[in-house]
Amino acid sequence: MLALLHKTPLPAKLIVCFTAAITVFTLFTPKAHAGGWPVRKGKLLTSLSVSYFRANSAWDSTGKKRSYPGNGYFASQSIGLYAEYGITRRWTGVASLPYVLNQIKQNDLKISQYGFGDLEAGLRYYLTNIEFKYYIAVQGTAIVPLYPGQSLGLGAPGTDLSVMMSGAGTKYYFTVQAGGRAYFSDTGPKQFRYSGTIGYNIDEHNQVSAGLSGVISSSTNKAFNVNIVQNRDFAYHQASLSYGYLLNRDLSFFATVNQFLFGRNTGVGTNVALSVSKKF
Repeated sequence: MLALLHKTPLPAKLIVCFTAAITVFTLFTPKAHAGGWPVRKGKLLTSLSVSYFRANSAWDSTGKKRSYPGNGYFASQSIGLYAEYGITRRWTGVASLPYVLNQIKQNDLKISQYGFGDLEAGLRYYLTNIEFKYYIAVQGTAIVPLYPGQSLGLGAPGTDLSVMMSGAGTKYYFTVQAGGRAYFSDTGPKQFRYSGTIGYNIDEHNQVSAGLSGVISSSTNKAFNVNIVQNRDFAYHQASLSYGYLLNRDLSFFATVNQFLFGRNTGVGTNVALSVSKKF
């Protein structure tokens, strides 16, 4: 599998361009898009996030924690863009796109590859609301890999269908999302994904939140790959803590730390993310 990767540094100019292009959003930063709250017709919600993940150990197929193969590690840096546009009062269009740099080290060998990951685009429909405080929605997306081979992911198209609920009071808010995902290849996989967040508004501008999320992926291909984004049969569950600063109703900033708690056939690591969201 390592032959699919090649040594190349990530162009510094490209990082600067993405970071400077202010707007906005990634599927793995729930504080930024906090699924379930509608975007008004004709309005655009955007977000930009930068994240870093590193795994120095891994869970095997039985869930036992072991050192990473070859005394190495897996690391991933990404810049994620997300957008949601209000089509009608109930329908919105959603899209996300990451730019990723993955690094794998084994003994004296260090390999890097970068590029665009999986483009995800689809529609969200808001089923109902209760007093405009609590919302329930369903979302369907298509997944399109934008890279050759499988080095930056599974390299297969797929679909995702999920249900989400969100609510807010004077001092609190919450989001819950669960759904299934399927990839169109001989070995799948099929996945169950979930996430939940509860937050507290300290004052008009500051908020904190905690969450749980995870993925359970099932496939006939149960092999472990040191390039963990290519694993098909795996599971992980993680906890998160986040701080948000709301400059005004249209501009917000977030810092999030995710810690993997337990799993199988995947890396054990910590993910740190910074994001900014903007409404137009």
